[in-house]
Amino acid sequence: MSKTQFEISKEYTTDFTAIGLIGLCSDGSMWIGNQTNSKLQHVKLMENRTEVITSLNDQIFGMAKTHSNNFLVTTVSTKIKLINTVKGQITDSKYDVKPSYPICIHETRDHHVIIGAKSSQERTILPHKDVSYYKAQDELIGAFEDIQLGVDEDMDDSEEARQLMKTAGFCDEFSICPVDQESIEKIINLTTGDSKPPTVDIATIVITASAIVIKFVLWLVCRRIKTPTVQALALDHRNDVLSNAVALVCGYVGSQELLDKTGEKGLIYVDPIGAIVISIYIIINWWITGYGQIKMLTGHTAKPDFLKKLTWICVNHHPKVQYVDTVRAFHFGNNFLVEVDIVLPEDMTLKEAHDIGEPLQQKLERLKEVERAFVHLDYEFEHNPLTEHKMA
Repeated sequence: MSKTQFEISKEYTTDFTAIGLIGLCSDGSMWIGNQTNSKLQHVKLMENRTEVITSLNDQIFGMAKTHSNNFLVTTVSTKIKLINTVKGQITDSKYDVKPSYPICIHETRDHHVIIGAKSSQERTILPHKDVSYYKAQDELIGAFEDIQLGVDEDMDDSEEARQLMKTAGFCDEFSICPVDQESIEKIINLTTGDSKPPTVDIATIVITASAIVIKFVLWLVCRRIKTPTVQALALDHRNDVLSNAVALVCGYVGSQELLDKTGEKGLIYVDPIGAIVISIYIIINWWITGYGQIKMLTGHTAKPDFLKKLTWICVNHHPKVQYVDTVRAFHFGNNFLVEVDIVLPEDMTLKEAHDIGEPLQQKLERLKEVERAFVHLDYEFEHNPLTEHKMA
């Protein structure tokens, strides 16, 4: 096996003893730093040295360049931060992966953000999640709206982008919960005496009960708004109400306070068992919801009743429509892409055919379920429809 060899073409002197992070800017400058040093520098390459443009004092673990020439960075905070290259400032973004701590970050070419994170070591009676992957969707773009993730402006403003983002909004709810593992460890430690039951005082009960009431009100509000993204939030609020309620009840039943009052040691296992039950329920619930959304994201065909509706519109659109050759409808987010082939007289002029086809397209696109409609005009229907497009 041949060995890979590296050849040094040029060397530059910096203020660092070692460099662990390099982020190249579009103008040829770069951000450099080291994970062990609480310093990050924006430098310009000179003949054999670097000229410092900006110096920031913050411990950086990972960085990812956005298409707007800014950088998303992970620090000791649970929040993802943003470095504005032009202003030379580092600020908190609106997105927080708490209780996890982000370590590394990467933005893909298709504008997805991948985050590697470690779990918080704190133990609470409330279940928590480790976030490992975020889809570029409504909530994420809203969180990073001040950093321009690099999505093309025309695409970002289009209905197509919004429809895909609405459906993708469900995807980030599938995060891996370490609750089951921690709960099993808790049961083992309670059995061996290495762990004590949680302490649930009045302050904990008040805070948790307040969260339940707030989430319940939000659920009542969101369930009335029949848009896909808000319905996803409604489902999330409902799950939060159930999980917090179970956490509060099971936490108190398995708490040190109730053990001191009753002396019943068997109750101490109720808290971790409750966490396992509610986490399994949430996983199953989101899996059922996500299965339907994945079908929409992958171009699943419409139901027969909707295809019949489209066919009826085409047949009754104009008296000179002789046949309806093909009707197709595929999910494009929550709405549909519609393709129809209609047959017109062979000797019809182009102008007359256009004046029949375009109004049909507009009529189909007025349906609330239709995102975009395409009408193909033909003069016969005996050909094989599969020959009209390339076969994958």
